[in-house]
Amino acid sequence: MAVLWANGVGSVGNVVLMDSIMEIREILAKLKPKVHVHFVPMFVNSAADFLAKQGAANGLVQEAWAC
Repeated sequence: MAVLWANGVGSVGNVVLMDSIMEIREILAKLKPKVHVHFVPMFVNSAADFLAKQGAANGLVQEAWAC
């Protein structure tokens, strides 16, 4: 659902997430056509899944950078 919301498809039923989703949409609108958001199941991209789990387990702070 998060990918659909970020791409502007469907309505965000969770009011708590609305501000974050709208901020993501604004960032993506500035970066189009350079950036595309797609859902990739973790079993298809095991390397990225492994790195994400390692970061989460080690308390890695993730930051998003936008132009």
